[in-house]
Parts: sequence; structure tokens; C-alpha cells
Amino acid sequence: LPGASIEKPSSPQPFQRRIFCFLLLFLLDQIDEHLIYRYDRSILTLAHLDTLSKNANASANKVKAICTASCHLKLANKGGKFRLITNIKELYSIMHQLGYAASPAVLQYLKAAKDYGLSPETVLQENKIDPELLNNNVKRISGEEFQQLIQYLIEKTQDPCFGLKTSRYVQAGSYSVLGYMVMNCKSLKEALHKTPVYERLVGDMGTTEFKTLENGDTEMRWFCNYPDAEVRRHMIGNVLGSWVNFARFLVDRPDGNPRKIYFEFEQPDSRSILQYQSMFKCPIYFNAPFSCIIIDENLIQLPMRQPDERLLKTLENHADILMADISDKQPLPMQTKNVIRGLLLEGIPRKEMVARRLGLTERTLQRRLQQFDCSYQQILDEIRQDQAKELLMQTELSIQDIAAKLGFSEPRSFHRSFKNWLGLTPGEYREQAQKKDSD
Repeated sequence: LPGASIEKPSSPQPFQRRIFCFLLLFLLDQIDEHLIYRYDRSILTLAHLDTLSKNANASANKVKAICTASCHLKLANKGGKFRLITNIKELYSIMHQLGYAASPAVLQYLKAAKDYGLSPETVLQENKIDPELLNNNVKRISGEEFQQLIQYLIEKTQDPCFGLKTSRYVQAGSYSVLGYMVMNCKSLKEALHKTPVYERLVGDMGTTEFKTLENGDTEMRWFCNYPDAEVRRHMIGNVLGSWVNFARFLVDRPDGNPRKIYFEFEQPDSRSILQYQSMFKCPIYFNAPFSCIIIDENLIQLPMRQPDERLLKTLENHADILMADISDKQPLPMQTKNVIRGLLLEGIPRKEMVARRLGLTERTLQRRLQQFDCSYQQILDEIRQDQAKELLMQTELSIQDIAAKLGFSEPRSFHRSFKNWLGLTPGEYREQAQKKDSD
């Protein structure tokens, strides 16, 4: 858990295992699911199982369990598989897998460290990291090594705003191939929406989500995967600061500021707040449910400096090859889901488009998904369900407009699908959500 200190037990007894799991699962049920959900590791909470299988029997929905599904994301009554983790050592191991970090992401921190008199070579040596990292843009280190490195830099600099200040060193290369891709997009909107699709080229530090607000503004959220609370704070400052600084560069607007910024951590001291205000130049809120930036509708539509559609296509193809290599360790259903989410900017994507992004034909994609006891349609329906719930709860769009937005040919099809998912009509769900908010 983020900020928690969990000692690795030596030889837990069966009774101790049950008590530990019960207490841990109770805690997981109380906190925001994004704090413990890591898509690339297929760690699921009960909330995710409930979402995936509203038609499961009642007892299954009451089980407080962490499931590692190897991406068999269907409950047994639908032909799928999942298993409970009852071994604490296994649970500890799974929760502490942090993936990888690409050298460009690491170098941004090392460049900032020079301002504090810290030599990159010495920093790497003291953290037992191969110094070749400084000269190899494709080299990657483990997430555990990166977290340890940031802990070291926080301790050495003694600067509560170190992570935020590293964002001043952002450049196209900081995002690997993704950085050069976004430079060749037509607009800032197109550029930013490349992030969820290709962010794993930079590393497994976190995941990005987009949401269009009712007034047309864009909410860009980032969920950090690292458990250390202090590291998370600095890393979130780095990521959101880098987004803003790089976006200003992309559209040649040094004075382009977000509408608002939200941080999930506690408000820092007054001197640090001045640093945040100097960086973002907009209203800043702390202790938020999640970290995000709100981007003005007019700002996100700004054109890029020198868009080049042909070069973008070349870079995209190269990025797809790199992603395929990285994603070999990620189950295909989750790859498919991530690609669909990344393409939602233009509406619900066709299967052909998703398959092409994955380097597969439609038929091959469908056949391989069947090996995971799922289909493209099931994955698409899951995403549609999430989108439908969000639009019903957080916008005033009509049911007809929501149905069209989600790619349904007519409202009647949307009604039928929604009731099949949740046992309620869209109207009943919205009414229930509004009643809950008023209470």
C-alpha cells in the first residue's frame, strides 16, 4: 500500500495468513482502487470483479479477495478462471513488482541532481546502477532500482520540491520515441492523447487517463504505481510539471497555464507552495482524491509548431514495434484494452484499427483473445460500461446522446446492454446516483 511499511514475514502460519489477508482486504476495500490497481500486473480488487461480472452469484460478490487472474478476467460461471492469493509471500512479491524505467526518465532526475552538486556518475555508482545508462537511450532499469534512486536523491538534496524542479529539464527525448511523436501531431489534444497508448515506452511508473468535462475542458489524471509515499510525491510533481512545461513548448506558449492542478498528497509548507505556484501559475489544490491537471478547452485545441503527418506515421510504426517488445510481458487482453482506451479520442475504435496497433490481423487478434477466454466484444463492452457510468453520473447528456457517443446504433440497444451489465436501465442508474449524491 502506498506509504505503508510491510515487513516480509518469515514463515506465516495458516491462521496468521487468514487474519493478514482479511485485514489487508478490508483496507483495500476502503481506499481508492487506483492506489492498488496496476493493470500491467493484473492485480484486481473485488471492485474490478464486481464490474466485470454483475451476473455472478451473490456469494462471489461478497468475497473480499485479491485475485491474480493472468488476464482470465471472467468468473467461473462464464467459463473463466481466477485464483485467490492466500500465501503472504506471494502477495508481498506481487505487490512489490514495479516494472521498469527507461533511461530518458532517469536522466531527467540526474540532470536536476547536478544543480545540487551531485555527479550523475557518483549517484549511479552509489546506487549500484550500470553507468552505461548515461550513454544508452534504450537501456532500462528496474522500478525497484528507480524508486531507490529517487529515495537517495530526496535524502541527498533535502529539497521537498526536488521532484517538481526536475520537470524543468523535460525535453522531447525525456519521453523516448513518444516525445518525438507528439511534436509532429496536429494539435495539443492529439499529442496528449498519445500518452496513454505509448507511455510504457518511458516506463511503468504510472498510468494516464483522460476525461472530457461537461464544460469542454480536459482532465488528465496520473496514477503513480510506486508504493513509497515520499517517492510518489516527488514523482507526481515531476510528471505533472513535465506535462505542463512540455505542452508550453509544443504550442510555443510559455504563458500557457492549466486551469487547475490537483495533487493527491498533503499541502506542503508555505515556501514549497510558492514553488508550485511559480511552476504552474494556476489554482492548486492538495489532498485531492487523485492527481490531475485541468486543461482549458481553447488551450488544448492549439496547433503544434511544425506538425508532420508523414514523420508522425513513421515514428508511430517504430513505437508500435517497441511497444510490442515491451508488451510481450503484458497479457493480450490488457494490451487490447489499453489500445482501445488510447483511441477513444476519435470515438469507439474499430476492431481493425486496434488489431493494427497491436501488429495483428483481426482474425489473429480474435483467435488469441479466445485463448484467454474472452473476446474483443467483451473487452469493448467493459470499456463502454465504464464510460457509460461516468457519463451518466457526471454529465447531463441525454441517454440518446450517450448511446451515440458510445457507438450504439440506437438508444434501445444501449438500454438493453446497460441493463444486462448492471441490472438497471440507464435512467434508473442515473436517478440512483443522483439520489446517492443528494444524501
